[in-house]
Amino acid sequence: MNGKEILIQYALSYFIYSDFETGRITIKNTKNKDVKIINMDDNLRQILIDYLDHFKYKSGPLFRGIQGNRICKKTLMNVFNKIKARAGLPKEFKIHSFRRYFINELRKNHVDIATIQKFAGHRDIRTTEIYCNVSDEEKVRAIESISI
Repeated sequence: MNGKEILIQYALSYFIYSDFETGRITIKNTKNKDVKIINMDDNLRQILIDYLDHFKYKSGPLFRGIQGNRICKKTLMNVFNKIKARAGLPKEFKIHSFRRYFINELRKNHVDIATIQKFAGHRDIRTTEIYCNVSDEEKVRAIESISI
């Protein structure tokens, strides 16, 4: 299982409804108790369709344990930690690191901070700003981009 697959499993472990025609996933049980709508790109849509076809799931939880119930967070964390150890990732690397990576990739691709805030589901834009790590290299490029 690669990092993207782990991210998908984590993000969709609370999956309740998907509409493949409009490309939307509805998630409940968010940290702030809201219902979250996530738009799927074609790649994620195909991954989910293949996954559902492979396991012959018609309804119910997307990710299931051995007994067919929704996979619990503890089980997911155990699997993540085993994969992390096999991959040689540092102890500090957490599932939440994927969230930080996603936010920073959006920022590096010049997505405006308000849009990133919406993706992240942050109520306060200052929370989003905490995730945005600007490297020294990016700072130098920013200075070099100014013509004097």
